[in-house]
Amino acid sequence: MGFLGSIYGSIVFQRWNRFKNIMRDVALARINYEGYPTKPETLEMSLNKTNEFWRLINIKFLELTADGHFEAGKEVGTLQSFTYRTAAHIENMLNLKNEQQVGIYLQAFQIEYKRIYDEEFIQFENKLKPNIKALLIPKPHPITAIKSVTVLVDYFDKLFTR
Repeated sequence: MGFLGSIYGSIVFQRWNRFKNIMRDVALARINYEGYPTKPETLEMSLNKTNEFWRLINIKFLELTADGHFEAGKEVGTLQSFTYRTAAHIENMLNLKNEQQVGIYLQAFQIEYKRIYDEEFIQFENKLKPNIKALLIPKPHPITAIKSVTVLVDYFDKLFTR
């Protein structure tokens, strides 16, 4: 009986450790994100970095939902949606032909980006908790999520578009 308890305890510990590692990866990726456009000349590089960041966050979102941490996955999904919308606005700026329009759009984007980021994503990983049931369930987790959440956000709704 002690042997089975030991195995079960190690499974729970490994699941908790996996959750913490996923959160650490999200935090490090968010902290080291270099896709914020600072001037019109950096828009293309910013788009590439933002798309890389989105792919990484998407993988972490899928890992969390597959492991049964739906609430934490939903919160990471808001970061994923924010990143997706950031990429869309950077693409819009790249498609503008007039340099003055790009400059105005970029300035408005930077103000709105900073506001949203400061309100929603400063150390948001610290607020995320694992699903205790997902940690304690004795059967193995599925490879892909059984249920998923779609996170739609209205970030950048105050920002004008073409």
